[in-house]
Amino acid sequence: MNIFNTIVMVVVKKLTSRGVNPIDMMMFRSFINATLSFPIIFKHKKHPIKDIGGTALKCTLLCRSITGMICFYMLILESSWLPIFIAQTLNNTTPFFTALFGYYILGEKMSKLMMLCMIGCFFGIVILNEN
Repeated sequence: MNIFNTIVMVVVKKLTSRGVNPIDMMMFRSFINATLSFPIIFKHKKHPIKDIGGTALKCTLLCRSITGMICFYMLILESSWLPIFIAQTLNNTTPFFTALFGYYILGEKMSKLMMLCMIGCFFGIVILNEN
């Protein structure tokens, strides 16, 4: 999966350097995603929102869709403004920040070894991205 993300970022970098608007790329990706997803979702002849979770699920899906759209737009901007290796490094720091926010916001437990590894991860990111 990581090689696929790298290929997508290289394609995005090439397209944005040729003047393609990031919003156009985002809409094209969304169209392909919807084209591939709708037959799978409606294959079972169930209405996925009504049959599973009702109004609460609608709100969750709407929030997830909006944040996913913003995230993908930022990913496109990131890969068009930064060199590929820095953009890919920043893109793969998601588990680091998830663990960090889980510790500070949700109060999840973190062992001393895990904290040491997190510090090492952070300094590794800093070292990789120094110019």
